[in-house]
Amino acid sequence: MGATFPARIRYSGSTGTTFGEVVGASVTPIVATTIQGATGSWIGVAAYMSLAALISAVAGALLREHVSDRPTRYPDLLPVKTIAG
Repeated sequence: MGATFPARIRYSGSTGTTFGEVVGASVTPIVATTIQGATGSWIGVAAYMSLAALISAVAGALLREHVSDRPTRYPDLLPVKTIAG
């Protein structure tokens, strides 16, 4: 996740990310219990979790790595291009 956003957004967004994780983790059992009670079967819960996993996989696949166009403070840490590639 760290390389996805530039530093000024990455550090200001950590609170929002943490809040989202807490809310998501606390709502999921309530939703699963409601689905279980409404359907009387675990299949609805499995479908809900599968849908959540699919959404997460698509979001992860669409993420792009942030590449800064500013020079780095530590040029020794930059990847070195070799003859082999």
